[in-house]
This record gives sequence, C-alpha cells and structure tokens, in this order.
Amino acid sequence: MACAFLMRVDSHQGTDAFRFVQVHSHGESELPSSSEVGEVTPRQADGASSGRDNQKLRTRLAIVEACRELIRSGRVVTMPEVARRALISEATAYRHFPDLVSLVKEALGGLWPSPAEALEPVKGSHDPVERIGFACEFLLRRVLAYEGSTRAVIAATVSRPDQSPNRPGFRFGLIDEALDPVTSDLPDLSTDQLAQLKLDLAAVVSADALFSLIDLCRVSADEAVASLVRTARTITQAALQRSGPGGDARIVAPAR
Repeated sequence: MACAFLMRVDSHQGTDAFRFVQVHSHGESELPSSSEVGEVTPRQADGASSGRDNQKLRTRLAIVEACRELIRSGRVVTMPEVARRALISEATAYRHFPDLVSLVKEALGGLWPSPAEALEPVKGSHDPVERIGFACEFLLRRVLAYEGSTRAVIAATVSRPDQSPNRPGFRFGLIDEALDPVTSDLPDLSTDQLAQLKLDLAAVVSADALFSLIDLCRVSADEAVASLVRTARTITQAALQRSGPGGDARIVAPAR
C-alpha cells in the first residue's frame, strides 16, 4: 500500500516549493522530480484555490439565473427544475442555497425595482390615498406576473414557519415609500397612528390576500386586485379621518 504526500522543500530561487513523496509500507520514495512533473509553488496553489472559488461563483450565478427564468415564466419554482435548467445536480443546488425560499429571495432581488422606482409615476402626488392605491396595485400585478414563485414561497413558509424571516417583504418597502414622503403634510397623524395604519395595510397589500380572493372567493385576478386596492384606499382614508389627539392609537408593531 502506498500514499502520496505533498512536502515542502527548499527552493534555490528563494521561494517555497513542493514535491510529491510516495510512502510505502517498506519505506518512502520520491515521485518524479520537479524537472519531470514541475514544482507546485504557493502561487500555483493559490491559483488552484482561486479557480475553485470562481467555479463556485459561476455555479451560484447559474442557479440564480435559472431561478429567474422560471420566475419570469410564471411557473411554479422548484429546486429540481432550477437544478435541471442550471445543468447541475439538485444536491449541488442545495449546497449553494439551503432552501427554496432563500434562493427565490436572492433571484427576486434582480427582478423587482426599488420602492422609489416603483412609485415614480406618483412621485409628485401628495395624496396618501392615491399613493397607497398605486403601491397596492403595483405589488399585486407583479405578484400575478410571478405567481408561480410567489405561491411556492408562501407554501414553503406555511409548512416551515422557521423560514418566514427569509420570505421577501416587498410590501413593507412599498407601503413606507407611499406614506413616509407625505407624512409631513399630515401633522394630525401621530407616530402611533401611522404605525397602526402601516400594519393594517400590510394585511391588504399582500399576495396572501390576493390568492385568498382568487382561490376561495372565486373571483378573477382583476376583480381581486380592484377589491384590495379599494380596501387599501379605504383603510388609508379612514385613518386620516380619525387621526389627531382624539384618534385611536392602539398599536401592535410588526416585526421586520
């Protein structure tokens, strides 16, 4: 039986060098000399490590891009299908992403605009009701466009609540962007009342609410969107009407 080891040896050029040594049960012998197989320098070893790192990065990017293709298609996203499109094994995909939720979250990062970009068409509006209505419809239309991936993430987090912190929370950014720029125009809306309004809206500006209307109430996608936009606007209008010192300011702050 023999084993080969990489051993450090002195180099005449003032740099470290390595040789392979083969160890037998009856002793050891040196494998072919550096003149035959070449010396392995630290730079070469570092290069090999860098090459592996680059390959890992390329594989990760391929997984993310394959996931994005599935998301854009609107089809249900699964790890086996992502792996097939990325031309890798499912086990390799799981080595880069421990679960589907974390993969979809990273893939969506390159598909969703920032909240400010999303609300650019109502940038000049100081009407919080109009801004919330626009934000709500934007989110729901994008959810419908990426329905397969959204349903997959919801299903995964319902069965595995511990994965919920990794679930994308685009609604919160859109709600903040819709209300925060105009709060200075609403001096009667207290900090607590604003926080309560955002919490109420989070239940409506929501993929969960959209799918509940479509799946359980059997309405069309357009009818579901219109209903939730109307509800979001109504909630906002009601909060503005009861704002002020005498308003109801009971708060249950959401965990972000």
